[in-house]
Amino acid sequence: MLVRMHRMTKQRLRELSRSQRELALGRLKMPLAGDIRNHLTLVYAIQTQHPLVRGRFEPKQIVLRESFFEALEKAQALLLEQIRGELLFSVRVRQNAIKLAGALTLFSYFQQQGTRLEIPDEARNLALKFFVEEVAIRQKIGIDVEAVLYRLGLNEINRVVSATARARSELRKKPEAEDPGAFFDHIIASTQPELRLAESKYAPDAGWDKATQDLVKGLGSAWEKLDENVQQFLSTGEVLLKEMERLGGGTADYAAVVVEYSKALELQLLKAVFEPAKEAFRKGGKAPADEVFQCVFTGRQLSEAEQAEWQKSAAVIKRFIAEEKPLTMGEMWHVLRRLRFEPAPAPAFAAMAGGLRSSAIGKKVLTKRYTSDLGRYLEAFRNTAAHTGAVTREKAEECRAALLGEEAGLLRPLLPQ
Repeated sequence: MLVRMHRMTKQRLRELSRSQRELALGRLKMPLAGDIRNHLTLVYAIQTQHPLVRGRFEPKQIVLRESFFEALEKAQALLLEQIRGELLFSVRVRQNAIKLAGALTLFSYFQQQGTRLEIPDEARNLALKFFVEEVAIRQKIGIDVEAVLYRLGLNEINRVVSATARARSELRKKPEAEDPGAFFDHIIASTQPELRLAESKYAPDAGWDKATQDLVKGLGSAWEKLDENVQQFLSTGEVLLKEMERLGGGTADYAAVVVEYSKALELQLLKAVFEPAKEAFRKGGKAPADEVFQCVFTGRQLSEAEQAEWQKSAAVIKRFIAEEKPLTMGEMWHVLRRLRFEPAPAPAFAAMAGGLRSSAIGKKVLTKRYTSDLGRYLEAFRNTAAHTGAVTREKAEECRAALLGEEAGLLRPLLPQ
C-alpha cells in the first residue's frame, strides 16, 4: 500500500471537512468504485493465471523505459536545488513512485494491445507528482513544490495553459466572421475542467488566502456580500495572475486570467442588474404578453440596420424574461446601450429602463460612460482572450485594472451596498 502525505492548509482543511460531512450524510457518491474493483480483480486473476481465466487471457508485462527514469531524475535534481543540509528521504520514495506508475498503468490493461504495457503519460505524471510532493513533506522544509512541478510541466497552471492552447487551435479552424462571443464561450468550456482542478488542488498549496488578500481588502465589506461564484471567479483570476508571473516569469499565456475576471463581471452584471429587472417584469410569476417586446418604428428615422439591432435586443430581452434563457455579457451590453435611449420602440425597453433608474446600481450602469467602458472591455479583453494569439501579463493586468480599478473599475458600480 502507498500512502500519500499532505501538508495541511486552511483550504485543504475546509475541503476535507466538507467531504467528511458529505460522506457521513451519504451524499458523497463513488459510482466508479465497483467498476474499478472488478477491473483490478480480473487483472489480478489474469496475472496470477487463475484457473477461471487461464487460457482466455495472456498475462502482460509493464515496460519501464529510460525516459521514465530521466523524468524522475530531473524531478530529483530540481528538488535537490532547493534542499540545504541533511536529506530526510531515501531511495524508497523513488521506488514507491515507480510502483505507483506501474499500478496506474493497470487501468489501461485492456486498452493496450499485445503482452507489453507501456506506462501512459497520465500515469507517469501522477507518479512524478507523488514523488515531488512526498519528498517535500518528508524534508519538513519550505520546498516550493509548485515551482518544481511547473518546471516539469506538471503544475495545474501548465494544464490550464495547455487547455487554452488546445481551444485556440480549434478556433483557428473556424471562420473569422463568427461571433467573438461564441469564441469566448468555447474558451470557457474548454478550460473549465482544468480551472476547477486548479482551484481544488493548486490554490490551497499556493496560499489562496495570501494570494487574494489584496482583492478582499480592496473590495472591503462588499466582498462578503458577493455571490460565491463571483468570489470564486475573482479569486481564481487573482491566484492565476500572481502564480503565472511568479512561476513563469511573465512568459505564459494569461488568457485564463482574463476568462476568470470576465466571468466574474458577467455574473455580477447579471445578478445586480438583469435578474432584478426580470423579477420586476414577472410579478406574480407570469411572463409579459408578446406585444410588450414588439418594436414599432412608425415615424422614426432609423435605417434597416438600426431597426434590426433594436429588434435583436428586444428578442434578447424576451428570451431572458419570458423564456428564462441565459444572457451573455455581449448581449447585456447591447441591451444596456438601447435602454439609454428615449423614446424606445417597444414597451419592454421603457419598462426595464424605468425599473433600473429607480435603483442606485441601475443609475450607475445606464450612463454613456459605463456602457462605453463595458464595450471597450469586451473588445480589448473578453474578445481578445478568444483570439489565437497569447494574452500577455501586461494585458492581464490591464484587464484587472479595468475590472477592479478604484476610479473606473467596471465591477465597482455593481457591488452590493
